[in-house]
Amino acid sequence: DLEGFLHGGAAVQKPFKVTIRKPVATDSLGIVVGLIETALGPELRVDYVPPGGRLHEWNVAHPEQHIGPGCIFLDVNGNVDPREMLQASLQACDVTLTVWSPPPASAWAGARTLADTEPAGSEPQR
Repeated sequence: DLEGFLHGGAAVQKPFKVTIRKPVATDSLGIVVGLIETALGPELRVDYVPPGGRLHEWNVAHPEQHIGPGCIFLDVNGNVDPREMLQASLQACDVTLTVWSPPPASAWAGARTLADTEPAGSEPQR
């Protein structure tokens, strides 16, 4: 199947939503993020979640929706531009994050690529 071909059987991670409540809108979520330029445009990617912050507390209480290094924020309170996401996280007590968590590297072990399926010297099927 196409999904198996693209991911070599690796689990496809689906985005998930979380809402984190802060007592004061201007409080930090307790997270270090980086603005990464990609071929698809800028992304807001998690670099570090220090212990003791609100996001760390979320992770402890919700291990099935862990947010950590490598996770990408797809939107924050409906904002999809990374710069606006940063502002939105500091302007509300309730911060709703849509998060995509990449699968662990071990999930990609043995993944097949197009090059693995085409005979050497042949043109890819279109």
